[in-house]
This record gives sequence, structure tokens and C-alpha cells, in this order.
Amino acid sequence: MNAKFKGVSTLEKTIQSLNETLIKNLIFEIEKYDFEWFKNRDKKLWKKTTNRKRFLRTKQGKIQFRFRAYKNSETKKWYAPALESFDLVSKSPIPNFLKKEILFKIDEFQQYKAVKASLGELQITHMTISTYNRSLDLHKMEFEKTISDKPKLVNNQKVYIFLDDAYATVKNKHIKILHNKKVKKQVRVLSFNLGQQLDPELRKESRLISKRVGFIPSYVGLKSKDMIEETIESIKIYGSTFYDNFENAQIIIGGDGDKTFKKIAKGLNAILFLDRWHALKYLKDFFIRGRKKYDSKNHQHYARALELFGNGDFEGLMSFIKLFSNRAAIVKYFSSNKEGIQNNSLDYNFGVSVESEVCRLVKSVLGFRNKTLNDLTFMNMVTMRAFKINNPNFSF
Repeated sequence: MNAKFKGVSTLEKTIQSLNETLIKNLIFEIEKYDFEWFKNRDKKLWKKTTNRKRFLRTKQGKIQFRFRAYKNSETKKWYAPALESFDLVSKSPIPNFLKKEILFKIDEFQQYKAVKASLGELQITHMTISTYNRSLDLHKMEFEKTISDKPKLVNNQKVYIFLDDAYATVKNKHIKILHNKKVKKQVRVLSFNLGQQLDPELRKESRLISKRVGFIPSYVGLKSKDMIEETIESIKIYGSTFYDNFENAQIIIGGDGDKTFKKIAKGLNAILFLDRWHALKYLKDFFIRGRKKYDSKNHQHYARALELFGNGDFEGLMSFIKLFSNRAAIVKYFSSNKEGIQNNSLDYNFGVSVESEVCRLVKSVLGFRNKTLNDLTFMNMVTMRAFKINNPNFSF
């Protein structure tokens, strides 16, 4: 056998020693806090005490510590200050922050086997990982609203909010709309940013400043309240969470031309942008899709329509389209998006880029296919991805 595989290396011994020291320090801090609370407590209110033991599992190994529990002389309820302070009220041997890390790893690795391997000395089974994945509802905990950096806006600073909807089929036995416990879920993605900044490392590419994302989940066919009002309310809540002084910002709403998005923009007194990707798809389908692409004149017509659209010339674009036959569908679409087309001429209109967030939040979770997941598992993965986008420098 090669000598380098014999015995325990100095590096391994050092790591083991550091882990042991870390565990001892953790036990010391918990018991120190418990003793300080014991000395300084209100002895009339907290008279009766009991000494107890607690086991915990960590990535460095198992630990055992002692703590005191007190009975309130007025309410007759028991209270353990050390457990409350260190977020160990749950009887689970694995603390809550490790449960969150497990969910973080599930989103990262997608497989329980890889998650288990990444958790060091933490003794945990695949079934336990699956149980934790369904024991926390991160969206109800508003986990995606946890941010480390909250920019302060000046009055009338522009905040871009791009909207789009994505759909997924989930399993939820409590929602009985479709058969076999499956239900269609709608996720409205709200993508916030403060504008565009050129990235010198990517040359022509650019990045969005202070990008944040939120989302509104609902079930198709079972909406408890008006989606327009709910979207307006959610934008205000998310905006105030992501940015200081959001209430005095100039809001810009971008979307794919959905009629409800115009009502949302009106309700927020916002400027409306039209997603160019959807608009150009209509133009391509009309001028150069299918056999039409073989006629060079059609490409010239498409280029002309594209120029009028890019310049925000609504009247010119409509007049040009009406020169052609079979135009009913495209005329209807552009006629209902007059404001969005006219705003193409604004120098601060750099387009709408919500489709990438839809892919990152929803489609990638589903593997870019028609995949069915447990409802809570799906929501936890979407919430965790939103958290990662909102905190790009975060790591456990």
C-alpha cells in the first residue's frame, strides 16, 4: 500500500481537532448563557427550575449540553431561555438553520444522496431529508424577502418591475380541482431592478442593478381574490422590502401585453413597457414565418415594421401593417398595446427581461418539461431560488 494512505495525516488530525474545539465552544456558549439567565432572573416570577439534557446533531458531530427550564408563577407555563435564545425550541435533534441549509442544498444538488454527502458529519437519512423538505413552508415564512442589502432610493428614482406568469402541475390532496390530487398552479413572477449597467468584463453584455424577485402563487380556478389587486398589493409589499423609500419611486411596469398588466400599471400610476420578445414574435409570425421567409420582400417588410416598432411610432406601424391581408390577429395585439409601443422611444427603455427569471424560478425547477412535484416541495424550491437571486453573495 502506498505510504501516503497509511494512518491519519496531519491535515486530518488538525481538522478533527478544530471540530472538537468548535463543539466544545458551542456547548460552553449555550451553558454560559443558561447560567447567566439563571443568576439574573426574576426569582419571584421564575421560581421552579428543572435541569435537563439535550442532544444535537451538527455537521461537526453530535453534542450534548445541559440547560434549565423554569415555570412561570403567573401563567404556569414552562420556559427554557437557552433553547429560545439559540432557536432550539423544536424537539428535533437537528437545528432549524441546518434544515434551511438542507433545503438550500436540495435546490443546488437536486438529489438526496448528494445533499447528504455535502453535510459533513451530520448523521441524517434520505427519508429525514425528504421529511425536512416538507416540514418547512419557506414561502409562508417569507424567506424570499430576507435580503442582506437594501438600497435607498431618491425621490422619483425609476424602479423597473417586469411581470410574467408561469404554470406548473403540482400534487396537493387538499386542493380538489382536478383528479388524482393534481392541480394547475400559477406563479406570477415579479422581477425588480433599478436599471441597466454595462459590465466591462462581459463587454457588450449588461447586468441589472440591484435585481430582486418576488412571486405570487395561486391555483388556476381557485383564486381567493382579484389577481390585479393582489399584484398591486404584492408589488408595494415586495418593493418596500427590497428598497428604502420605494413609496416615492417612479414605477415602470413591463409585460407581454396582457390586459391585466395595463390595469396594474394604471393602479400604480406607472409607465408601461411592452416586452419586445413577444412583440417581435408577432411580427415574425406575420411577415417571415414558414414559407414567407423565402421571399426577400417579406424580410424587407419585417425590417420596416421592426424599425417603426423600435422608434415607438404606433400610428406608422399600424398603417404599415394594415397594408397587408390576414392582419386581424396582429392588429388586435398591437392596438391593445399602444402605450407600450409608444414608450419604446424613451431613452430609459432598455427592454423587458422577465423571461429569464421565469426560467430560473419555475421552468428550471421542473426540468424544462411537464414534471409534476409535490406542492410544498415545489414552493420551497421556488422560494429558495428567489432567495438566492435576492442574495447573490449568500452562502451557508
